[in-house]
Amino acid sequence: MATPRFITPRRSPYSYAPKVAFLADRAFGRPFMPWQHQASGLIEECDADGWLLNPLVVITVPRQSGKTELVKGTAVRRTMSRPKARIWYTAQTGIKAREQFTELIDDVELSPLRSGFKCLRGAGDTSINLPRMGGRFRAFPPTPDSLHSSQSDLVILDEAWFFDEDLAEGIMGAIGPTQATRGRKGGIPPGPQIIVVSTMGTAKSTWFHGLVDRGRAGEPGIALIDYGIGPDVDPLDDEAIAAAHPAIGHTQGMDVLTTGRAQLSPGEFTRAYGNRPTSAFDRLIPAEVAELATVTADLPAGQPAFGAAVSFERDEAAIVSCVIDAAGVPWVEVVLITDATDDLVGKLTSVTNRNGGHVVIDGNGPAASLAEAADRAGAIVTKVGTAELASATADMLDRLRKPLTESGTAPAVRLRAHPAFSEALDAATLRTVGDRQVLARRGSAAPITVLEAAVLAVRAALTKPKPPVAPKIWI
Repeated sequence: MATPRFITPRRSPYSYAPKVAFLADRAFGRPFMPWQHQASGLIEECDADGWLLNPLVVITVPRQSGKTELVKGTAVRRTMSRPKARIWYTAQTGIKAREQFTELIDDVELSPLRSGFKCLRGAGDTSINLPRMGGRFRAFPPTPDSLHSSQSDLVILDEAWFFDEDLAEGIMGAIGPTQATRGRKGGIPPGPQIIVVSTMGTAKSTWFHGLVDRGRAGEPGIALIDYGIGPDVDPLDDEAIAAAHPAIGHTQGMDVLTTGRAQLSPGEFTRAYGNRPTSAFDRLIPAEVAELATVTADLPAGQPAFGAAVSFERDEAAIVSCVIDAAGVPWVEVVLITDATDDLVGKLTSVTNRNGGHVVIDGNGPAASLAEAADRAGAIVTKVGTAELASATADMLDRLRKPLTESGTAPAVRLRAHPAFSEALDAATLRTVGDRQVLARRGSAAPITVLEAAVLAVRAALTKPKPPVAPKIWI
């Protein structure tokens, strides 16, 4: 049996784990491996009155370890553990959560439990229901408002290494109120719990890695189950990786490592099968592609449009202009970078009035208040929501990445050379908002304000508002 890198010591001889193991074996035909028995003992640890002792359980194991079977047995049994149980599951995106959950439904419908459960596969309701007890196990998209006005006994966050700080904190903050009535005051055993499951991630996985660090430090309220290779293990040593993998020798053989090496880069293989985090950021745009998009020539003639953005800390603001050339390619240029937002309204009003263009601003971001003020001051302002911002972000990335998808072509956007563009492209990462992605103001390694403003400027140039029609008065 593989030895865990860390596992929180048990405090009680009591646990619901035997019931979970029985379900995994008899209902799903997949007996637990030793590590799953040990992990389940900690997840289901309770006091003599049946109340769970670990409100937050963090599980990090290599790929192909059997975490899905552990989660499935735990969640299905918890659905049967009390009247009107409410169990929730999500993953890195809503689509992925639904795909994973549909596989859980398949297993339930093929098991001896099928007569007692009613399973739904609708896009708006993917769930496993226990009508006799009113229990419900349901998938939800990873957004803070998905659990609004709901109750929960167990919430499972899968593939948590994908979640950035903003998204994860939003989801965790939303879970708290859903479990407020499920505890010892007014509730019934076993009590509320959150299970966070994932392999270790990349340098962007700061939230999940922080949870693991807190568990290793013995922070009260966090139980940690952690398997994988140590920092000094040679990532080319398959024997050492196999020795740390809790499923090899049970449900997996050495061939799983051979196949993994053939399919993955060395760094990704070490992360996935050694469960050791990678330290490098994956650039959104390779440096050589960004260089192809960079020009020193002036913007072509034409009416400019503008984008404006403010950093998360409100210590940097930027205005970027965009002109579309005769071939339909957007050219962008930094107009202003400032460390204060005080005079940004005046500058926005000045550039739009002087040049006749309009400015696009994220109506949900730090610049939202400036948009309203600039509009009152006479600037032509268009505020965009999350859907429009995500679409504009994807458009910019697709334009920059064109040489990667169409060999021999140039990027479909031009960036007039500026150090701030280079720094932003070096540092930029994405954050997930529902099933969409936008630039991460807080999660990026350096300010990305000019890049966000460029995204908005291109949208402004491509979606110019129609000129107002003068009113006609007929007498």
